[in-house]
Amino acid sequence: MDSKQTKNIASITYELNDALKDLACREIRANAIVYEFGHNNTSNYDMMSGRTEYSFYHTILDKHLKRKSSSEMDYFAFTILLTYTAERIKAFHSWRDLKMYVDDSNDETDFELTDVYVSSSGDDGPSNYTCVCSHHIKNVYKLMNKHSMTSFQVGSECIKRVGLVSSENLKTHKKLMDAKIERQKEIDEGKPVGYYEEVRKNKKDRAKQLKTEERDRAKQLKIEEKETRQLNQLKCKGRACSKKCIICNAVRLFKSDDSLRICNMCVKNTPKSEKKKWVDSLKNPKNYKEDKCNECAKLFTYCFTKIEEYLCNNCKDTHKVTYCKLCSHLFVNVKTNNDETCGECDLKLKSCVGCENTFIPKIDSNIRCNLCQTRVDNNIIVVKCSDCTIDVEIKENDKKWKKNCSACYKKNLELIDCSVCQEPFKRHPTEHWKTVCKVCYHLA
Repeated sequence: MDSKQTKNIASITYELNDALKDLACREIRANAIVYEFGHNNTSNYDMMSGRTEYSFYHTILDKHLKRKSSSEMDYFAFTILLTYTAERIKAFHSWRDLKMYVDDSNDETDFELTDVYVSSSGDDGPSNYTCVCSHHIKNVYKLMNKHSMTSFQVGSECIKRVGLVSSENLKTHKKLMDAKIERQKEIDEGKPVGYYEEVRKNKKDRAKQLKTEERDRAKQLKIEEKETRQLNQLKCKGRACSKKCIICNAVRLFKSDDSLRICNMCVKNTPKSEKKKWVDSLKNPKNYKEDKCNECAKLFTYCFTKIEEYLCNNCKDTHKVTYCKLCSHLFVNVKTNNDETCGECDLKLKSCVGCENTFIPKIDSNIRCNLCQTRVDNNIIVVKCSDCTIDVEIKENDKKWKKNCSACYKKNLELIDCSVCQEPFKRHPTEHWKTVCKVCYHLA
């Protein structure tokens, strides 16, 4: 037993005497009687196994010791004592006889770790689960006494502080407890199952990717340094010169007699089909055109056919050229953005007070778009059709009787007989005033 475990034994403030052993045996017999009467001869020790807190036994100890309260180690030792059988309790001489603090080298423990789980805290306070030492606990370790098959629970502090189980047994359940703690954290934070596992996996994959990229960069840099040294030697002899790479436009050293000026980085990163295109285009130099990039403002060279290009190869990866929806001018935008208007039109845009859509007013004082302004000028309002609920434009004076769109109005027409000529004609069910057909109405 190490010094830490000896200190824990020494912190127990009362002795394991005959009176205390008799008290423990009485409690065990009382539990057995209760469960035999109420639970059809269930195991004598099930009353202890079914508990989630142990204040009942702590109160019994305080009453026996004539105290208001006791220390955690006092409660811990007495509750552990109650997990043994009455026969073994009577055979104990001191607290050292209980295998509460087992050396890691000794596998003969009286207790076994059977399950782990995480209890959720309530809205009004801590978890309802307590350790045998009286502390409220969230991470619950379920232990079983091998001699009595009695189960009880301890928290993460007591399972580490004392040696109730072997380190091997504790290590076996550590991964399971970590997984359950993580799952409870996901539930408390409203995250999906496996969220933190996915975060760890992505972080690991990202670290692996960065390591690979760093290794490739170092390898490529080494190659470039070697080739640069060789080209510098050729430059001293007048057999190399500085020219632009025809793909990335970066200034590099090339041999004077090189007709195809593609740098090492582009050789590595450019697909074979693209390289073939550049090689073929070199045969016809008139197809080359130099222009300024609309994004970075740098000069770049491209093979002109029928379509002009506005972005260099570097900017093409992150930007795009789009026609403005309002002024029809071209503007540069980030690829991930879905803007439909250029910067100049964005400054002129207003939000219509009627439909809340954006528009460019012809006069700065306009606060409505053309459609909403037309409705206001002609005293037109928009209502929902009572049958199909689509929007219908009507004059404000007609809103008391006009409740349907044209399609629903025609669909609901019914045939009735004219009161004059007795010929059938169509009318809407709400038009009770219409009793004669059109012909009779105009003849009258």
